[in-house]
Amino acid sequence: MQNAGLTLVKAPHLARSYYHLFPLPAFTETLLERSICVGCQSIVTEKVYSCPKCTQHFCLDCDLYIHETLHNCPGCL
Repeated sequence: MQNAGLTLVKAPHLARSYYHLFPLPAFTETLLERSICVGCQSIVTEKVYSCPKCTQHFCLDCDLYIHETLHNCPGCL
C-alpha cells in the first residue's frame, strides 16, 4: 500500500486539538455592583464576565484561566 501523504489522526491527538477546532466563545463583560464568581467563589465588585450559554458570572482571573487552560466553561458542564 502506498502512502499518499495522509497523516493518521489518533484519538489523543484529536482530543488535544478539539478546543482549537471549537473554541470557547468570548464571555461578555458586565458591570455589576456585587456578584460572586462561580469559579473561585470570591466576591466581585467591579466587572464580571458572563458565559453567553449558561449566563454564570466569573471574575477576570477565572475568565482567563477558563479560556487559556480549561477551554470549557465550568457553568455549562
